[in-house]
Amino acid sequence: MGSRPPVSSIELEDISAERSQRNVESRRSRSQRHDDKEKELKYGAAHVIRLFVPVSLCMAMVIFTMNTIGYFSRDDGVYLIYTPFTQHTENTTELLVMSVGNALTVLAVVVVMTGILIMLYYFRFYKVIHGWLLLSSVLLLSLFTTMYLQELFKNFNTTIDYITFGFFIWNFAALGILCIHWKGPLLLQQTYLIVMSALMALVLIKYLPDWTVWTVLGVLSIWDLIAVLCPHGPLRMLVETAQKRNEPIFPALIYSSAVLYPYVIFGASHTDPNNPKKPK
Repeated sequence: MGSRPPVSSIELEDISAERSQRNVESRRSRSQRHDDKEKELKYGAAHVIRLFVPVSLCMAMVIFTMNTIGYFSRDDGVYLIYTPFTQHTENTTELLVMSVGNALTVLAVVVVMTGILIMLYYFRFYKVIHGWLLLSSVLLLSLFTTMYLQELFKNFNTTIDYITFGFFIWNFAALGILCIHWKGPLLLQQTYLIVMSALMALVLIKYLPDWTVWTVLGVLSIWDLIAVLCPHGPLRMLVETAQKRNEPIFPALIYSSAVLYPYVIFGASHTDPNNPKKPK
């Protein structure tokens, strides 16, 4: 009769097998983490690079317009109602204080509107949000485009009949609404969003005092960081709520300026046109 192996030998074999299994799993885990990091770096960098294209195109459109159409760089004495400090002065300190005051006023409006939007989404008032975003897009693609093209035709001394112009605006706005709020080619949707962003930038340049444009830009940039990165930031709460509900976020909400500023423009206030700003 053959002798049975000692118990200690069996235990050693089991321990060795367990260690081998753990080593294999550990190597697989490290390899998986390495692959995940490579994918994250690769696709993360690719997404960042892709952002430069629309931003550059938007900036190019704004710069071209400012250099060719004098309407957007001319001060007509009309400012947004949310910029109460519009007195003309040569004192640098006063200009800085007024621009900060205007920027904080605009920021307060943005915070309130963002809070209303979050509340509507939290309580599932989806139809109200859809109507809000749809009306904003219609105003951007029709009213602002009409204003832009009118000044463009005036600058280049070009005439066009009302029927053709109205037909173009109708089709341009309708196609944009379909691409943004329903479905359409991705490239066409991106083109519309770039045009809308450029138009919005031109309107803000036109109806904000000189220094206020820069302070508003800085204040809103800080607000965006707070709203997205803070644990209880409103935009972060919006994304987390959508993830919990397993719902897609409205496409137009990606560009928050489309939510607020079309309504801001209609509240423009008039100042004395006989006291214009000095041209740059």
